[in-house]
Amino acid sequence: ENSWWVDDKGNFVKDGKVEVNYENFANPEFAKEDALFKRVRGLGITGVTEIGVNAAMIRLHRKCTAEGIIAKYRDQQYNIKPTERRRVAKNKAIYLRWKWNMKKLVNAAMQARDRGR
Repeated sequence: ENSWWVDDKGNFVKDGKVEVNYENFANPEFAKEDALFKRVRGLGITGVTEIGVNAAMIRLHRKCTAEGIIAKYRDQQYNIKPTERRRVAKNKAIYLRWKWNMKKLVNAAMQARDRGR
């Protein structure tokens, strides 16, 4: 049966499935969270008995990492002030730039050594 109707919350119900109408949400962040939940709901692992629990855990961890769920959880574990975040990001950028320059210097030195042979 292809019938649809609008429930009391303003959501569309079609074929027994609720399609959320985001215009009714007072907070647009909730709409993002609901979309994330719909994506996460599809992260299940099937065939655990065939591949084993450890392999299933590794697959689930990879999927969650790809979706950014683990990084989001780690960010929310501690309350970090915005100035602290900027300071850490700046120091990381400085370190990566230094590392890149060192790599260039080492590669140039190795090429010069190899040319001398």
